[in-house]
Amino acid sequence: MTIMDKVMRVLFFAAFIVDVALGLICVFFAQEVQIILNVGREEEPAFIRILGLFPIFVGYLYYLIFCDQRKYLVLIQVTVLERLSYPILLSAEIFYLLPGPFSLIHLVFSAMALITLFLALMQVYYLIQLNQKVILSG
Repeated sequence: MTIMDKVMRVLFFAAFIVDVALGLICVFFAQEVQIILNVGREEEPAFIRILGLFPIFVGYLYYLIFCDQRKYLVLIQVTVLERLSYPILLSAEIFYLLPGPFSLIHLVFSAMALITLFLALMQVYYLIQLNQKVILSG
């Protein structure tokens, strides 16, 4: 196992923990999340709960990748697409959905967009390395 394999393994495990934690927070504390983000009506947090299911599912995919990176190569490709969709969604939320002037939540969402874009680029780099190993060995 190379150093890059070990680094990616740690990143996949961290992504698993963060995504599942974020999803569980959104599912079980939807009303509080809605109040903090100041979106929608307080009596209807169902939208936040539904959004929370997506990171739980993706966290499970990251767990599978963490267990065996080479066996679940296709899942790495799928999660790259998922990671690339986050900055788009976060940018839409920053500019269109969050009310009021620029605030701390805008800064947090901007940082999250940059981090997820970085993770997607790391995964693409890792996929390129894995493909080169397959071509050279094969």
